[in-house]
Amino acid sequence: VSFYLIYRAIVVANISDPFTFLWKNLKDKELALSHALEESWRVSESLKTSEQSYRDALVYTQSIIDTVKQPLIVLDEKLIVDSANKSFYKFFWTSQENTEKKYLPIIFNQEWDEKRLFQRLRQVILEGVNFYDLEVTHNYPKIGQKILLFSGKKIKLPVNRPPLILLSVEDITERKQMETELHETKDYLEKLIKHANAPIIVWNPEFEVIQFNYAFEQFSGYKADEIIGQKLDILFPPDLKQQSLQNIINSAEGENRGIIEIPILCKNQKKRILLWSSANIYKYYYNNEKRQLIATIAQGQDITELKQIDKSKNEFLSLASHQLRTPLSVIMLSAEMLERSAAGELSEKAGQYLKNISSMSKNMSDLIESFLNISKIELGTFVAYPEMSNLNEKVDRGVQEILPFIKD
Repeated sequence: VSFYLIYRAIVVANISDPFTFLWKNLKDKELALSHALEESWRVSESLKTSEQSYRDALVYTQSIIDTVKQPLIVLDEKLIVDSANKSFYKFFWTSQENTEKKYLPIIFNQEWDEKRLFQRLRQVILEGVNFYDLEVTHNYPKIGQKILLFSGKKIKLPVNRPPLILLSVEDITERKQMETELHETKDYLEKLIKHANAPIIVWNPEFEVIQFNYAFEQFSGYKADEIIGQKLDILFPPDLKQQSLQNIINSAEGENRGIIEIPILCKNQKKRILLWSSANIYKYYYNNEKRQLIATIAQGQDITELKQIDKSKNEFLSLASHQLRTPLSVIMLSAEMLERSAAGELSEKAGQYLKNISSMSKNMSDLIESFLNISKIELGTFVAYPEMSNLNEKVDRGVQEILPFIKD
């Protein structure tokens, strides 16, 4: 190479000092080579640093994965297990030796062929399309029949490294069983409500009717589809809507022991009375520390006829009381006049009988007054006037009233 450079310096370039030319070229080449070596060293050190950072990142990531309670597994592009966390080993009753570097289907079951899961995993690798909550029901080794939710996400690695898949597993077997039982219970309760003998109605927090059973249809004359979705006060007489609604709210919250009388305006515009018992249904959160009202259920008993009978009874008592007062007043007045006109002419025994007539007549008058008070009490117009009373005198008077009849 050196002779070739000298030849070019003398013959081709016509340089008078070929050795200086040669030295300069060699120094330039050496400098360029030195720069190239330095750059190569820097790249090498950078690669070493990147490799170390990558390894550190893997260790850090694996430590995070191990602390997660949810089973996690990392797969390569061929669905070979790269690693898994402790929750995965615990859930599937397996070990690291029986899991890592194994084909995923072999870990779960030799005959397992869940095409949907495989298809989604391939889409993650080839298209970068992640998936979430893929439900798979399968009989897994050791843990038996389970319903699991799989979610897969692509993990991008540094250049020249194939991507990985992070696959998470969530066991929803118990939740599904609870949902099934809940649906069965809900179906049972709905049928129980629908076919109950007593009128039953359910409404949401916005006072919109959501259930209306057959007995309530018979009672009100409305069909369920005419009432469901409507406001609750559609069933109340217009002049009593606000009052009835407030009474129901107070009743459901525990006032009046939850039992009140509610007037219902039937489809034929006749007013009937329900003895209404209601209760709120809550959904509880945070260990029963918070609750949310989700519905109110009420059961009614038709007391319309009882109220009419009760009204007739009160009217009878009132009428009978007034009718009895007239002859009783005559008896009391006659006894008083007889006592005055025959003073001193009657024997002691006859005088005692006359006093008994006056006393018993007064008792009868008090009894009639009590009948009238019953009506006043039920109407809410009764006013009590407490007064001091001598119990001994009342007992003595009672004894004196019955004593003549005992002697006879």
